[in-house]
Amino acid sequence: MKRRTIKGKRLATAVTAAFLAIAMSATAFAADGTDLKVDIGGNVVDVEQLAEENGVNPYALKEAIEEGKNAEKASPFSNLVTSKPNTMESEAVESISPLERAASGTSSTKVSKKNQDSTAYVAASGAKTASGKTPALGMCAMHINVTNKTGSTSSSTVKLGTTIYMTKDVTVKGTKYSSFVVEDRGNPSNRTKFWIDIYFGLNNSTNYNAAINYGVKTVSYYYYY
Repeated sequence: MKRRTIKGKRLATAVTAAFLAIAMSATAFAADGTDLKVDIGGNVVDVEQLAEENGVNPYALKEAIEEGKNAEKASPFSNLVTSKPNTMESEAVESISPLERAASGTSSTKVSKKNQDSTAYVAASGAKTASGKTPALGMCAMHINVTNKTGSTSSSTVKLGTTIYMTKDVTVKGTKYSSFVVEDRGNPSNRTKFWIDIYFGLNNSTNYNAAINYGVKTVSYYYYY
């Protein structure tokens, strides 16, 4: 009986040692972080840091980035579940006076969309926007549920071709933009109702890196109808 007990202890010790070795190896691998880095044209993206900054799952973000490398249109942050949901979005509709209308050359109603999510996307050569145009800097996409291709623009629907004016300039690849034209549509599942996806150029390593680094930003804008 005593010999069996000793053997049992030796076996338990061996199993424990093996388990600890595996655990230490896994910890070292996780600490190294090599599984959460993506090479985009020679630029190594620290996915874990980006995910933390933007409140998304790092492994889901890595998968989205990898899938977007050769996609016709790639917007890695658009559909990711966020741990920091935006609950501050709002809408305001106001009529402008005839004097203001004459001075600005706008329609009679101003619509403001506040605290909306914004992301960035790239497109492959030959891709077209939902309006049928070739994507160009200064364009953006908006949620498919709140846009239409024909008809009119109202407080809750934006017609493709509508210019939206940003309350604060948005920097795209070093250039500041005060407005964008809605020419494309997207269908994000985890973004605000009037989310916008800003076009960052062709799907090459430089532009894709810029779109990835843009991440998710909160913006406010307005338009007229």
